[in-house]
Amino acid sequence: MRRRLWHTALAASLTGTVLLAGCGSGGGDGQSEQTLRFGISGEVPVLKAGQEQGNLGATANSLLHRGLMTYDSEAQLVPALAESYEQISPTEYSFVLPEGLTFHDGTELTVDSVRSSWEYFADPENGSAQAEAYANIEAVEAGEAGEFTVVLKEASSAFLQTLADVSTPILPEAALDPEAESDVGAGPFSVVDQQSGVGMTLEKFDGYAHAQEVALDGVELVYYADGASRVNALQGGDVDLIDYVPWESFDQLEQAGFTVDGKAGPGLDVQFNFEAEPLNDPLVREAIAYAIDREKVVENVFSGYAEPVFGQIVEEGGEFDTPAVTEMYDYDPERAKELLAEAGHEDGFDISLLGTSQYAFVQDTAISVQQDLEAVGIRTELELPDWPTMMDNMLTGEYELGIGTISATISDPSYLLRFVDSPAYVHPWGYENAELTQLLKDGRAAETDEARIESYQRAFELLREDTPYAVMMQRQQAYAYSEKVSGFSTLPGLIVFGSGVSVAHISLS
Repeated sequence: MRRRLWHTALAASLTGTVLLAGCGSGGGDGQSEQTLRFGISGEVPVLKAGQEQGNLGATANSLLHRGLMTYDSEAQLVPALAESYEQISPTEYSFVLPEGLTFHDGTELTVDSVRSSWEYFADPENGSAQAEAYANIEAVEAGEAGEFTVVLKEASSAFLQTLADVSTPILPEAALDPEAESDVGAGPFSVVDQQSGVGMTLEKFDGYAHAQEVALDGVELVYYADGASRVNALQGGDVDLIDYVPWESFDQLEQAGFTVDGKAGPGLDVQFNFEAEPLNDPLVREAIAYAIDREKVVENVFSGYAEPVFGQIVEEGGEFDTPAVTEMYDYDPERAKELLAEAGHEDGFDISLLGTSQYAFVQDTAISVQQDLEAVGIRTELELPDWPTMMDNMLTGEYELGIGTISATISDPSYLLRFVDSPAYVHPWGYENAELTQLLKDGRAAETDEARIESYQRAFELLREDTPYAVMMQRQQAYAYSEKVSGFSTLPGLIVFGSGVSVAHISLS
């Protein structure tokens, strides 16, 4: 069974084929021929500095913002706001900022902007999904002519990947407040107009560090919560590009001549609240991991465009792609019943299961899990609010079982720190394991392959012992676009929801 390491999130909004005023095909209505019409799977949330806000937040951030690093169309790390960089030692990097950089509002972007943004992200009280990574920065020392040096407390194999995370870009001082909106950035596009429930108008930002490489004059984001509506909008020529292509529509769009650019990536899991009895018993959590029929989810929910996962998600063919890591459980309802009996629940128990009605695949996965748990005596009551409510419940511990996501922005196994030592919604509520956290940090900071492998192997063993979540599958995640679009590329794996950075590479014929 192959296993890969990738990333996830989700989206929201209204149904129907609705376009912003002034939006049309071609330039006959005054719209620029280089204005991309991008149908996305819901309304962009109110952006908050450093917070992970699902696919829609990532899409908006990747259009409006940049960090010092980003990804090119080949998914290689390249400078973004930095003009250049150099790694001096395992714990020291030098960067150069170009002269004259500004944010969208005209305020100057300086080394102080970099320092203050990173200090903000390092404080977990601000809700930063990358707080632990930014807390590893010891100092930012300014030099001359835009040069500065970054000193880390300890080596980090994921440092440059962290600087490319679209949720932690360089921001103006006004955005560095948990109550502030962060839609003003230094990325390739800036906001011109927003219409709630309809869409958002963006225009090219000429002050962007690489503005000369951006062919588009602007982007019209149009909200379609319903997958069929997005597909119809693309086929009808109302939009040029769509996200979240429904799995049942892959073949339909390809046969109609559209490009379906999909990458294997995000995963779903069953996430446990450690403060909810009897989920605080590892035997119960393990029983649930054995009770889930992952193959059924892959076939019935994802039309086969997914892959079952029976352990942890790791890089295919890498040093951790071993049965001990990827095959921790299998589908064995009889074993699940034995474990429940051992835990004193031979007659099962009642519990709630949180999902969302906003995304059919999450709702259908929840229903499938409900059926599997019922078969071993665990009676569940489904809770299916909209996506923002579901995320809020996960963030505040207002759930017992939840359909969670396997999402990250780096491919190193230290991505798992988000699941065990962060305020992110993917962190099972109440779960702490100081030894596991330290092992993941040690693996990331190791300066030899032997030390790195040893730390991560032990970390995977602890995850098997604790079962803080039960991974179910990795799904194909795809964007689709018309023949007018060139230059777009879906980013692979864990960075798939940062694919909006590729919009800056698009040109329209």
